[in-house]
Amino acid sequence: MERGDDSRGRWLLDTLRAVSRVVAEDTDAATVARRLPAELVGVPEHTAAWTGHPTRSPAAIRLRTASDSLPDRVGVEGGLTRQALDADAPQISAAENCPEHQQLVEAGAISPAATALVIPLPALHQDAVVHLYTDGDRSAAESTEIIDEIAALLGTGFEQRETARELTRERERLEALRSLVSHDFGNPINIAAGRLDLVRTECDSEHIGHVESALTQLESLADQGLLFVKAGRELETQTELELATIAEECWTVTGAPADALTVEELQVYAEPERLRMLLNQLFDNAVVHTDSVTVTVGPLADDRGFYVEDDGPGIPDRELEYVFDRGYTTVTERDGNGLALVEEIAGALGWAVDITESDEGTRLEIVTTTW
Repeated sequence: MERGDDSRGRWLLDTLRAVSRVVAEDTDAATVARRLPAELVGVPEHTAAWTGHPTRSPAAIRLRTASDSLPDRVGVEGGLTRQALDADAPQISAAENCPEHQQLVEAGAISPAATALVIPLPALHQDAVVHLYTDGDRSAAESTEIIDEIAALLGTGFEQRETARELTRERERLEALRSLVSHDFGNPINIAAGRLDLVRTECDSEHIGHVESALTQLESLADQGLLFVKAGRELETQTELELATIAEECWTVTGAPADALTVEELQVYAEPERLRMLLNQLFDNAVVHTDSVTVTVGPLADDRGFYVEDDGPGIPDRELEYVFDRGYTTVTERDGNGLALVEEIAGALGWAVDITESDEGTRLEIVTTTW
């Protein structure tokens, strides 16, 4: 390898490392954008870097963060910024042919460089870019390939930070909903129920029963809402659990005979509370449809998970596509959220749940290894 090739290789590697370091260490997109110019200029041969996005005037771009004290904005007429945004791809040019670079040089803000690179950052802002000015010719094919990789790395980093931010907001919204349902929603129901008892002592009306039924439904909906929020919340510590032990504990809650449950020995890596919630729903769903039912829990082939199978009446083929929908039930007194809740719990654990063919009754397979 010639000396020039060796120098170019080091430059590419150092630049990639600088970008990787920022993406790996910082927790939000704004911090990544703020640190990026300084990290880039920490690489030998880089002279200046900045991030920005166009203003309301298409002829100018506002600089948001920079490695040096630079003007607030520069013009972009015929510049690399517009080319990068229009092509949605990095642009490389001799610095003397980059109008943005030349304006900064003429203003005395930076020293002349040999090459200008502009990388669009759509995941940060629809018109955001990063400018990097560096010594040396970066027009070789391998330079272009690595710069494309750097652009992809930045895009992935910003997208991951945005996803993380949205997940945090979603958790906060769910927590607010839980608080609303468990406290604010419950108080008016209790007050209404108490007033209804007073009305019952003062008069006899056919409407009282309907109001009481509606309040009972509201209370049930609140309870179900809390269950769904709880089922989907962030996982606590997961451990290796004996499925048979937990299944037998959950089965006692159904009130069915102990010998109506058969469980093969199996270890499951899960959060204990969430696993109990899942088994409780599956067992309850099995016993509610018949006066006498037997349930078998056993391992799936290749250690993929476990199944829960009963010998009840089963689910009609025409209704199989609806069983995980909220509100689906064949029992009028039920709310129909049991299997929907099972699917929610499985999803929180990173599992998958499905109904498969069975000689009789219903067989649900819980796939705990999905890759």
